[in-house]
This record gives sequence, structure tokens and C-alpha cells, in this order.
Amino acid sequence: MNKLKTLNVINIFELGFQLHETPDLNKKENSKDLVLDFNIGLDIKDEGKIVGITINSTFHLKKDKTKVVASSKVKTEFQLTYENEVKLEDDGKLNLPDQHWITMLSLAISHARALMARSTNGTIHHNLILPIVNPSEIFKNTLKQQ
Repeated sequence: MNKLKTLNVINIFELGFQLHETPDLNKKENSKDLVLDFNIGLDIKDEGKIVGITINSTFHLKKDKTKVVASSKVKTEFQLTYENEVKLEDDGKLNLPDQHWITMLSLAISHARALMARSTNGTIHHNLILPIVNPSEIFKNTLKQQ
């Protein structure tokens, strides 16, 4: 296992944002029928020294997934330094303690939440805020399996 020395956020990229303020999506009866789709991408570069976590979040109508109300894509990049030489697994995976992955995931989700809130501020959808989630559970169900 690689022993981490420092972990720094080096970039936060808003890769995309969509907001639809069309009358049929803004009806009050639709607001309670919104669903959040949430997925995570992982990008390891520079022999494990740069880790990018991309959070894609999309609010859409429950009855029609094509009726997107708002969506965002935010990538947080971390720079990692190690106490020893980094060793990637044969399949390119980076072997770090779970808690380090959970910390990075938690920060990436918080950045995605902040940018979604900023982007919807002043619109009819200002109340579309990414919920507080348990990053340990998300890690266990997504990144740990990648």
C-alpha cells in the first residue's frame, strides 16, 4: 500500500452545467417528482501523483428521464505526494487506504454541491441542491469496485 504524505486540491473544473427554465418543467407539481442521478468518474495521471474525481449530477422528472431540469459536471483534481515510491497495481489502480479515497470523494462532492448551488442561484431552480450523502457508502458502492 502506498503511504500518503500530502494531499492537496489543485484544480476544480466546472466541465458543464445545464439549466432548463421551460414552463412545462417548472410547474409546481413537477418539483416533487424530481429524481437525482449521480455518478462518479475517476482519472489517475502522472503515475498516481494526480487523481481526478468527476461528479456528474442530473435532476430530471421521475416519469420522464429525458426531461432534465438541471445537470452539472464538476471535476476536482488532487495532487498526492508519498513517503515512498508510488506503485500502481498491474491494472493501473492506485492502492491507497480507503480513508484517503473517502476524503477525496467527500471534497469532490462538496465542490459539485457548491457549484450547483452557485449556478442555480437566482433561478426558479435555486432549491436544487445536491443532498448531503455518506461518502463512505458511495465509496463502497462505486470507487472501491472500480
